[in-house]
Amino acid sequence: MATKSLGTVLIVLVCILIFPIAAVIIAGVFGIVIGVLGAAFGAVAGLIGGFFGAVFGFVGWIFDGLFDWDWHFGFFNFNAFSVAILVILVLILSRKNTRK
Repeated sequence: MATKSLGTVLIVLVCILIFPIAAVIIAGVFGIVIGVLGAAFGAVAGLIGGFFGAVFGFVGWIFDGLFDWDWHFGFFNFNAFSVAILVILVLILSRKNTRK
């Protein structure tokens, strides 16, 4: 009978001592997995952001060449022709919405 109770006590002690170590190992593995997934999502978002930055930078470069956005007009750096086109575009878009 003494060996059964001694065995039970030893099993309880081993469980008490091993549980924190096992919990830390499981939590560490979980943290590594979630960190890798977060890095993957961050890399994909960075690639998408870089792509859109390149596309809109190219479009801006084309508009800079077409409309000559380098006339120094006070604080802003634009051409009057470009502003006129933007105003006409806003008026056209606002008229479409008011008819509905």
